[in-house]
Amino acid sequence: MNFIGLAHPFLSLPAIELAATLPLAERRRDAAHKYIVHSSFPGLERFWMDNAGFVTPYRGFSELRYAAMAIEHGLKVAGRIVPSLGRLTLRRPTMDMDHLLRPELARVKEILFAPHPRFDLLADRAAIERALRAFEAGRLEMGTAIAQLLTLRLFLDLFF
Repeated sequence: MNFIGLAHPFLSLPAIELAATLPLAERRRDAAHKYIVHSSFPGLERFWMDNAGFVTPYRGFSELRYAAMAIEHGLKVAGRIVPSLGRLTLRRPTMDMDHLLRPELARVKEILFAPHPRFDLLADRAAIERALRAFEAGRLEMGTAIAQLLTLRLFLDLFF
């Protein structure tokens, strides 16, 4: 959801009205979502979920989703006594540049290094190569620059 426009099913009024007819106990335990996932896409039950940047297991989401937040709060409080504890975090991004770029890195290179008259005037191929090597070596902070160059290149391919 950080990178694509994803429509939540409850952004439609009929879905909200239908959900409001469910008994409160069923809504609290996410019965409708669990039923839909279990009956339609049971493989999704193996994936962990994101709760405001905290990873939570699918099974037990209702009960465990605030555990990581409580631990994080405890670390911040403890950080007042032991400052190094205040810098610890359990928050993890659900999607990062490694997830986006690494599976198709060969294709990314192919796009970035294919000749293009306008892109070639703007881009320093040696710098792109260094950024890609650094990314492959684990310097994920280079991913943002690579993604921006890729966006520029695709833009130029489409419109120029």
